[in-house]
Amino acid sequence: MEEHRDMPVERRRSFRLKDNIFISYCLKSRIFKAITQNISSGGLMFESDKKISVGSDLDIEIYQPANYFKTLIFILPVKTRVIWIEKIKYGFLEMGENSYRVGVSFVKIKDEERGKIRQYIDEIKGQGA
Repeated sequence: MEEHRDMPVERRRSFRLKDNIFISYCLKSRIFKAITQNISSGGLMFESDKKISVGSDLDIEIYQPANYFKTLIFILPVKTRVIWIEKIKYGFLEMGENSYRVGVSFVKIKDEERGKIRQYIDEIKGQGA
């Protein structure tokens, strides 16, 4: 699959919150760490130094904050599918820097866990973020 991405028509059904949340994901039996750039109740986007094929299934653990102050964290295991990948166009990259943005949709998530994401997003929106 290609690594490029045309700017698609917005299809999201839920609000996407720009937030840095720690995640880990499994790719080819190896665990990698990343930070989200945004999250919704339907998916998330993170940066990676790994090129991941569109259509790949990833098991992700989201270390989801429970509140605005991030004083309590829930670990949410979700199954996701890569729906797009985009090469980051920096002037130059240092070794080990992230060079791809990866967008995933949740394909298997418990209703309770989706609810925790929604609740957090609603609280942050209520704080004016």
